[in-house]
Amino acid sequence: MKEKSPIEEAVKLISKMPGFGEKSASRLVYWLLGPGRKTLPELKSVLEELAAKVKACSLCGNYSLTDPCEICSDQTRDVSTLMVVADGKDVTAIEKTQSHHGRYFLLGGLLSPRLGIGPEQLRTSELLKRLASEPVKEVIIALSSSQEGETTSHWLVQQMAGIEVRITRLARGLPVATSIEYLDPESLKLAIEGRKEF
Repeated sequence: MKEKSPIEEAVKLISKMPGFGEKSASRLVYWLLGPGRKTLPELKSVLEELAAKVKACSLCGNYSLTDPCEICSDQTRDVSTLMVVADGKDVTAIEKTQSHHGRYFLLGGLLSPRLGIGPEQLRTSELLKRLASEPVKEVIIALSSSQEGETTSHWLVQQMAGIEVRITRLARGLPVATSIEYLDPESLKLAIEGRKEF
């Protein structure tokens, strides 16, 4: 039986990653073998370090070198305000605005039947446990204005029914079907400051 080529294996693996198809994965692999070959040892080292040192925060779900993460450990953050986001890229974008001084909760994605992401794949039960055990007075739903983001937002509001907490969302005016991670800091800051009741 013919042994599989490392090139084929690398292309197959990379093409499973978001943003890569077979052609773009193939371009990357051949670049790494050619002009980018000197980056291979460093890339290997960085990926091994990523796997060994980075972990998910047990409180918010964001990736960090520590558990709890730096934001959850920060005693100056407002524990009464919890911003719900899809993933860590959104936390990074929001933190750049320096306009949210509370804590975060990462859902781990958005509802998407097309991608096979249902309620059981999201961290909703952890969110509800957190709301029951912490002095949270306001939940800010900061999900993208895409169809998946809107669906997830409404579903979350239903899940929080009966919990005595103020539920707000980022102000509308964000471009429709735009991911939070791609917004410029000023637009995102205005959306946070102009949030409305859900």
